[in-house]
Amino acid sequence: MIVLPNNCRRSEFHVYPGNWKTNKAKLTDTWYADCRFIDPKYMDKYPKGKNIRLKAGINLLKTIGERKFVLQKLIEELEMLLNEGYNPITRNGKQIIGAINTNPGVTTNSTPFITALRTSLDNSSLVKETKDDIKSVLKNLEKAANELGYINISIGDLQIKHIKFCLDHLHKTIPTFSAKRFNKSKAYISGLFKYLIEIGAAYGNMAKAISPMKETPSKQIMLTDDDVKRIKEHLSKNHLQFYKFIILFFYSGGRIKELLRLQVKNIDLRQQKYSTIVKKGNKERWVDRTIRNVVLPFWKEQLQNAKPNDFVFSYNLLPHETQVRSTKHITKRWNRYVREPLGIKATFYKLKHRSANETVKAASAKLAAGQMGHTTTRMAEEVYAFEQKQRIHEELKGLDIEF
Repeated sequence: MIVLPNNCRRSEFHVYPGNWKTNKAKLTDTWYADCRFIDPKYMDKYPKGKNIRLKAGINLLKTIGERKFVLQKLIEELEMLLNEGYNPITRNGKQIIGAINTNPGVTTNSTPFITALRTSLDNSSLVKETKDDIKSVLKNLEKAANELGYINISIGDLQIKHIKFCLDHLHKTIPTFSAKRFNKSKAYISGLFKYLIEIGAAYGNMAKAISPMKETPSKQIMLTDDDVKRIKEHLSKNHLQFYKFIILFFYSGGRIKELLRLQVKNIDLRQQKYSTIVKKGNKERWVDRTIRNVVLPFWKEQLQNAKPNDFVFSYNLLPHETQVRSTKHITKRWNRYVREPLGIKATFYKLKHRSANETVKAASAKLAAGQMGHTTTRMAEEVYAFEQKQRIHEELKGLDIEF
């Protein structure tokens, strides 16, 4: 053992792969170095000493030479810090631990976990709305970490229980932090660990292992025939442009986000279809949507005098070069023009469910799935099943069977 200041000791560094200094070392191996640090004051907690592992980004380097250089540099700089009195158990001297980074600003296993998670989010290619939602999650997580005394825990020392206790704390102390929000937050945080594991800052996904909270399903509120009739009458008289948008949305089978980023150049009225990018997480794919005969006149009217690079539905729901990025632009209109004045409880997306349901009734679940861009008919069948149950309910009420 090597003697250090304050009666502390450490072992020699163990490096993997063992042949890392030779030409036989492989890029397919996981490279790291570790040693065991012993502080006599903490033998109860660490009877065998605390293991310190150096891995920060080494395995992202693409050549053997780069890995040798960085790993050697990490070992030398940590040796220097330990010799100068740095204590990895108490974090004494933590302000200089950043010297271990070979590149300034690189996230390592010594980075505070909230900072590391935010860095992961900054490096993601998620859409703005999703990023904003995750920022809100991390803000709540930071609040809980502060209140529970976890705020200074590094990403390398973070345990499953720390994330679990933070989410439990939020569920108990914030009335709006429901079971659904608990599970959504867990999923978001879990997604951020992929980047941190890839750069060697985290050793595992501490959020993925947390059990989801049981959610109480909310009762479905569907649009009735009477609701639709009142909506059409009200909007066609008072908010014509929003009425046209609803018609185009209803028959498109798409999502609000897709229509808001749709450009004129991606619409083919002759073949009656348009192409749009469908985004799920970090994945994107082009999908063709059919323009039905019944709604073709609405599309022609919408595109009058529009330029190829215009977005079809800008801030005034007319074509313009400015893109609307937030779906709240639509949902706020729905609340203000429909739900509040007409007393209708159904959300805007129930239009999409109704469209799928009507397509299933008129044709098949396969056509409804194709309309919505789904690869299976499961979702369409689930939407349709709700109305089937209602019909069975009505038939059973009127069924006259003698006892």
